[in-house]
Amino acid sequence: MATNLRPTLSLLIVLFAAIPAAADPDVTESTITYDVDGETVEDIRAAMTANSPESYWGYTKWYVSWTAQCEVSVKITYTFPNWTDHDDADEELQQYWDTFIANLELHEQGHGNNGRSAGAEIEATGCVEDPYGIIEKWGGQDKVYDDETEHGTTQGAVF
Repeated sequence: MATNLRPTLSLLIVLFAAIPAAADPDVTESTITYDVDGETVEDIRAAMTANSPESYWGYTKWYVSWTAQCEVSVKITYTFPNWTDHDDADEELQQYWDTFIANLELHEQGHGNNGRSAGAEIEATGCVEDPYGIIEKWGGQDKVYDDETEHGTTQGAVF
């Protein structure tokens, strides 16, 4: 019985070897910050609201591109506040800020994951099954994600 399986196994091995392995899209991440100052929670909140370049305390932009050979790349840019008075503040406020930033980063990485998913899906379709529709779908998922997390509030991105 084992000898009867050899031709079948050999054929399967040849068939699987002929299927190209799906590569992950090339992902580039960068982070930009905007400065905020303040010595109280209220001052820092006001500074984040006034200084944020995108009207949100944290923000993620992702951009998916592809070549004619279906080489997919995803560029993700995270924007976060940089509290300039951190080291001079009392320890309790520092810990409050550090927790907030960690949770804000977690939330924004969720948006970055949507960009990664868009790139992976475009690559998986061979870049021929409406890449722009895929981008629109995952952009919509960013909105759903913000609704579900209340823009990170349920993830602790509260200051």
